[in-house]
Amino acid sequence: MRHIATTLIALAVVLTGCATTSAPSVPPYSGTDQITEASSDAFLGEWDLTILNPRKGQETNPTTVTYNANGLFTGLISPTGQSASILGNDKLGMTGSWSVAGGLLRHESVEVSSSGDNAVASFMASLMNNVSQDIGGTANIYELSNSHIVLVGEDGVATRYDRR
Repeated sequence: MRHIATTLIALAVVLTGCATTSAPSVPPYSGTDQITEASSDAFLGEWDLTILNPRKGQETNPTTVTYNANGLFTGLISPTGQSASILGNDKLGMTGSWSVAGGLLRHESVEVSSSGDNAVASFMASLMNNVSQDIGGTANIYELSNSHIVLVGEDGVATRYDRR
């Protein structure tokens, strides 16, 4: 039992960035902000996400998100590499609301869930839902076309969305 508890605590510390005195900084994104106004219709549908400027050593996991016309979204993170060795085949799901105003995309009321019975994945989802103030946020829309979107979040992380 002690081994499981130690593993859960260590994972929580690593995942929340508390394993070092400071989390690695996000490399600056060199893209140009080209969008000052966007329509929510441009976001409707299913997208594959790619982080364009990951932190040093950051593992990226395949992520998809679907934006619906009713203002709700769903997302799915599929663990790979070290994440998969800890979470197994469990995927982390996200649901919440979304809106577009001007050149900004906003996610609100985000809830995280685990797709299976992996204790660590369930713990992570519970931790994210209960400890975080709000895991939503606002992102600046840098690029927008029918096939792709580039967003830069409040934390400086740039993410490319490619339409499925």
